Amino acid sequence: MQQNSPYRILEPTPKLRPFIRRLLVADSSYPINQVVRPAPTGYNYIGWIFSGSIHGQVDGKPLPASSLSKLHVSGQIQYQEIEVVYSGKLGHILAECSATGLYQLTGIPGEKIHAVSTNVDTLAPEVAAKIDPALENITDDLSDTTTDRATHRVEVFQTQLCSLLEEAISVPEYISTAVQIIENAKGNIQIADVLSQLNVSPRQLRRSFKKIVGVTPKYFAKVLQMNKLLQALYSNDNDTLNKLGQEAGFYDQAHFINVMQQFFSSSPRAFLQSSEPLLAVFLAESRNCL
Repeated sequence: MQQNSPYRILEPTPKLRPFIRRLLVADSSYPINQVVRPAPTGYNYIGWIFSGSIHGQVDGKPLPASSLSKLHVSGQIQYQEIEVVYSGKLGHILAECSATGLYQLTGIPGEKIHAVSTNVDTLAPEVAAKIDPALENITDDLSDTTTDRATHRVEVFQTQLCSLLEEAISVPEYISTAVQIIENAKGNIQIADVLSQLNVSPRQLRRSFKKIVGVTPKYFAKVLQMNKLLQALYSNDNDTLNKLGQEAGFYDQAHFINVMQQFFSSSPRAFLQSSEPLLAVFLAESRNCL
């Protein structure tokens, strides 16, 4: 087991912040051979592997391999059994999108990549054609010796994402508002209360939210709740955990354990004992940038 995650967290450039929540960047100098079982975060991802390899399976079926230098997208997880295998000297830039950000930048609906990781050129070839050439032509002959190769690649990657801003897709205001309400409440809100602040029917909100974000508003809220609870688990703060559990509607420990089992295929204790640093950086910590 690795002692540290190979990923470091970076803030996106200001122009991208409405669409990208944060960047996770790995540039390992040592080989990584690790199997991780991802859990729901509530958000979609767009990334680029520049060395090493990442592949996996969903419910026992292999995912399409993400080729080196290829843009790839990864969608929402909802009760699927997923395994991801990291191998080689991992070089990976992964942008965690805002709830609507991936759709706005690429036009790829969240529901189309539900429980899927695949190359961008299979879903949005025009986006790949615009970005891939610049990524493939990167060299490591840096004139500025203070700039490492990952930092240089992050700069180019963000520049290419910024090139998509001129054609960014707008989303219905009620979707943006619903996302904001749920995030501000850290998921601890009834969807009926969200709807009371919107001029839209429950069916319309559910259908449009699921298409763009990839999951229903109710599930999105529950994922945010669970990740907030995970933060208390990771910090071993039992008082906060009990309080958050009550606020989230977990009537007793058995109820909480049952929901943990649904979301993370593990009891709270077993999750903590088996949780890898590589997995942790995607979960509870990801709520800190809200």
